[in-house]
Amino acid sequence: MKLIATRLKPPAPRANYVMRSRLTYKLQQMAECKAVVVQGAAGSGKTTLVTSFLAEHPQQHVRWISLEPEHNDVYTFWYYMLEAMRADLGEEWEMLSERLEAMPQQHDLHNMLVIIVNRLQAVTDLTLILDDFHVIHEPDITDTLSFFMKHTPDSVRLILLTRTTPPLYFGEWMMSGKYMDIREEELRFTPEESADFLEHTLGVRLAPDIERRLIERAEGWVGGMQLMTLALHRKRNVPSAELPELNPYMLEYWSNEILNSLSEEEREFLIATSILGYFNESICRLVLHKSEARTLLSKLLDHHLFIITIDEQEGIYRYHHLFGTYLQTKFSEWEEPRQRELHMRAADIFEQWDDVEESIKHRLCISDYEGAMRLLKQWGANVRGWAYLRQIPVPALTDSFDLLFQRLFLHFCNMEFELCAQMMNQMRENGRSDMLDRLTFIYRFFLEDEAVEEGLTSASLMESFDLAEISEGTRTIIDITGAIMFMMRDQYAEALNGLERVLRSEVQTSNPYIRYFALILKGQLKELLGELRECEQVYASLFALLQSAPYLSAISMNSYIGVAGIYLKTMRLNEAEQMLNEARKQSERSYVSMERGYLINVIELHLLRGEKREASERLAELCAYDYYQQPSTIASLLKFQRLVGAVDAQLVDRFLSHMNERASEGSYMRYEDKLVYARLLADQERWEQALQLTDDVLERTRKHKVKVLLTEALLLKLELLDEAPAERNSQQARERERLYLMREAVHYSYVNHYFYPFVLTAAFPHVRKLLDTLGNDLNAAERAFLLELISYMQPPREERKLLSDRELEVLQVMAGGASNKQIGEVLCISLATVKTHVLNIYGKLDVSKRIEAVEKARQLGLLIDEGHMDLIN
Repeated sequence: MKLIATRLKPPAPRANYVMRSRLTYKLQQMAECKAVVVQGAAGSGKTTLVTSFLAEHPQQHVRWISLEPEHNDVYTFWYYMLEAMRADLGEEWEMLSERLEAMPQQHDLHNMLVIIVNRLQAVTDLTLILDDFHVIHEPDITDTLSFFMKHTPDSVRLILLTRTTPPLYFGEWMMSGKYMDIREEELRFTPEESADFLEHTLGVRLAPDIERRLIERAEGWVGGMQLMTLALHRKRNVPSAELPELNPYMLEYWSNEILNSLSEEEREFLIATSILGYFNESICRLVLHKSEARTLLSKLLDHHLFIITIDEQEGIYRYHHLFGTYLQTKFSEWEEPRQRELHMRAADIFEQWDDVEESIKHRLCISDYEGAMRLLKQWGANVRGWAYLRQIPVPALTDSFDLLFQRLFLHFCNMEFELCAQMMNQMRENGRSDMLDRLTFIYRFFLEDEAVEEGLTSASLMESFDLAEISEGTRTIIDITGAIMFMMRDQYAEALNGLERVLRSEVQTSNPYIRYFALILKGQLKELLGELRECEQVYASLFALLQSAPYLSAISMNSYIGVAGIYLKTMRLNEAEQMLNEARKQSERSYVSMERGYLINVIELHLLRGEKREASERLAELCAYDYYQQPSTIASLLKFQRLVGAVDAQLVDRFLSHMNERASEGSYMRYEDKLVYARLLADQERWEQALQLTDDVLERTRKHKVKVLLTEALLLKLELLDEAPAERNSQQARERERLYLMREAVHYSYVNHYFYPFVLTAAFPHVRKLLDTLGNDLNAAERAFLLELISYMQPPREERKLLSDRELEVLQVMAGGASNKQIGEVLCISLATVKTHVLNIYGKLDVSKRIEAVEKARQLGLLIDEGHMDLIN
């Protein structure tokens, strides 16, 4: 776009500029610096100093950006930075530019900067000059710029031209002698330089006493000196005593004096064109409807009226901020219809010139939101367009469902939930419609827990937007957010349908960010559905994507965590640990949600290894996250607390109160929450409710083939049947039910080697019984699964050492029904020794009978079936 070119060219130094040897010498030393700050008030000569230095030293490898207030947006700022460094980034520039356009979250910028920094390692000399840096105050910009400067090589340096102290830390470079600054007092012209400026640069000859007095009053402030000189130029006989004070507060006075010295036609030309970000003769002629624009522009250039040359060959100019701001104030005093007409002409002309951004700016100035939205739609969903999308009032956006959804998505992605809520409240206040309700439904679900209507599918969700003229990019956004919504309502098949649509459309749009998030969600869904082998294939695709798109590495922690989760479920614990170590390396650049996922996996790893103390320590870290302040989020905490044997009673009360309330309201309860709820109800001996909830989850997960949660529900019901009281005459039926529950759990787990829930629950006796009782009815793969599972279900080392090796041998023979005498014969020990070991076993297991000892040993996993001894040992 033309605006890009005008902002990336250093202004041409003014003709006959004053040579400032002392400052030029200082700038010659900047090759040894990492950062240079030239700070001074408006009109103090910062830009002229640097541009004249560049003209005198053309060998400098310089990239220039003239900043404007609209660049105080982190995406826009880095868009211009990328454009400025296009030649320095080589082949990677196009890829980086495309990815910046597609970035949904500001956090991803850091990863893009890593790629830029790595690419610039090969650059031998690069000077980045940011003019008017005082317009930048957004923390995200200063943070990312600081990161960029810290990690680029010394051959890359930064020069900031600014009116105020930059909000950047330069201490490191100050201490190492790599920092230079030129302050306002150094910028002040000496009397000799001032006289040279008046005579040779401005070409003005004043009476000696007027000139002397003017130089004294200016005190080296060259901008003010120019203002006063131009104002006095036509007043030939002004006594020096009548010269008023000259300081920044007198800008308006002197600017007014200059303006009044011009013809009415010249004044109107200056004021009318002050609204233009840049201009040439053609733009002025078309905006002002003046055929003589070329003549007027030439005349004003001859007057040295603070018009800065951007491109002398193309004849492109802009006003110095010192004078331009004053002219814009005068413009605001014109009648509103006239202002509107000029802005509209400018907007139309820039649009014709294909400068969409400049056209949008003019339309926003006159509240032409319809025109601005039309251009934003043409521009497509991109981060620079979103900077202007934020400026459009919500009521205006309700006429464009496409942009409205993008705006909500923008706030939602950057976790600006309050802004989302404010938007939805404003929409309600401005009237509702079926389409508007449908459009905001997904966000109401996330932010207000609105119920999902019965029978809603992924396809019907998209069909409901067909009349809203939604763009393909926005449809993709809807599909992804809709998939998350369906996941949170346990509608996994519908979530997968939406994601498959996204992945098909992404082939055409080629947006790696979209593909990455779609694959991450697909992996999570496949994991919940128990399709662990397919899930591994999804993660293989993710890692291939990360290799081809290294700028995604900031969000790669999710991939390592996801693969570690699969390894944990299949008891490949060493591989899981390796993946978690890789995830840890990525954590500094990742999101809090990824940190939580990492901790959850680490806790599971410790539990599967029987390391309850370590698991408890990491669980304490997990509990500290603000995320778990809401009762709707604490189910996983309670599940882990039960496994480590340290349940927080207050947490239980909060969760039960929340779930009881949802149950009484008929609100939806997720499968995972229901299972934890059932377990806690059983702890309170509310057996009927607990079993009813578990059966409900079993029915639904069987129907939808959600194998992971189905297996967990089957094992939970086994636990409940073990604990719940039963009539004597129903014991046999219950035993049979337990056997077939375990049989079903194995059926849904063996293909994908899903060992995890069996190992973490007290299922060992049921596993053994299934193998002993129905072993011949199982297929070879199921039997192999059970044998491997038994090898993982050995008790932790500290529990196995509860009994000595000899006591374990005595117990093993005792479990076969042998008497004390027979035990002695088998183990070749005396009857007295056997009795001593038996008494020790009773004491250590806290039992008083042989049958109790054997049963307790089975529960603790201390007994090993004779047929499986070789495999286990």
